[in-house]
Amino acid sequence: MPGYTRKDLAELRAYLLKRRKEREQELAKRKEAALAAAQRAAGVVYRYGPCRVWLFGSLAGDGTFGEHSDIDLAVEGLPPKIDFWRLYSEILATARPFDVDLIALDTAPPELKESIHRLSAEIRPLLLFPAHEGGPRENR
Repeated sequence: MPGYTRKDLAELRAYLLKRRKEREQELAKRKEAALAAAQRAAGVVYRYGPCRVWLFGSLAGDGTFGEHSDIDLAVEGLPPKIDFWRLYSEILATARPFDVDLIALDTAPPELKESIHRLSAEIRPLLLFPAHEGGPRENR
């Protein structure tokens, strides 16, 4: 097996740096698309009534959002008569191609609720949906 020359190593290093930069750009675009999907999902929730939607997990803040990451959302203040599973299926359809984990904070254990409030950011809808009376009508 022949040895590598300095030129070979320099070319390999340049290629690896270029590929790493491209990968970082791809992941940044994926994260941006996931944030837009999370805002669309929040729009679905806001149609159901006055509530709050929290983004947490790897997509929130400076988390490491990777190739296989999903969107973690928590909902607080959903009207009691809402069919959670129907809402969840609408969110999944809206957020494609991303998977979504959805937590109803009103029924979550206190420790989980506290952790989500501490490590999350409230998210507003991206799209304008017909909202409930007195509810949000625009992204502010």
